[in-house]
Amino acid sequence: MTSLDHRTPVLVGVGQASERIDDTGYRGLSAVEFAAAAARDALADTGADPGDVASAVDTVAGIRQFEISTPIPHSPLGRSDNFPRSVANRIGAGPRSR
Repeated sequence: MTSLDHRTPVLVGVGQASERIDDTGYRGLSAVEFAAAAARDALADTGADPGDVASAVDTVAGIRQFEISTPIPHSPLGRSDNFPRSVANRIGAGPRSR
């Protein structure tokens, strides 16, 4: 029997978040809040206790966000100086890498 390499990423749940300006429930979420909403859905999708799964998260990563990729000094929906850490904090995760 072959064992799985301990560095192999494992996907245990998926989530998605979206928002339309013309929706009655439009909240104007920031990129961090969108990512956190999708992450919360993914934690719930595992079928396990979301808090237990969040505490087991090893790494949170993200791509460069639009609001920090422009010369505009102010982002009307907010911005984070450490996107992965901000998302991890919102979902109750304390990963070693963020």
